Amino acid sequence: MAFLESVWAFLGVLLKLFVQLIAVLLTRLGALLLFVVGLIVFLIGIVRAAGKRSAAGRFIKVGLIITAVSVLLWFLGGLF
Repeated sequence: MAFLESVWAFLGVLLKLFVQLIAVLLTRLGALLLFVVGLIVFLIGIVRAAGKRSAAGRFIKVGLIITAVSVLLWFLGGLF
């Protein structure tokens, strides 16, 4: 039983960290940092595409998704 209780306590800590991460991302600074990360990943994809490497499309897609999520978080952060 002690093992199960420790697992639940660990999951509780992980949940608290996840909630804090979401709270940080809902700030405008967090959304701006995520936007910069998305642009960097997107640019890495563009550079890899110029070198005709196989994973370039994946980098471009992930970069665009991260950038779109950051813009959404920017506007959501402005609402709160």
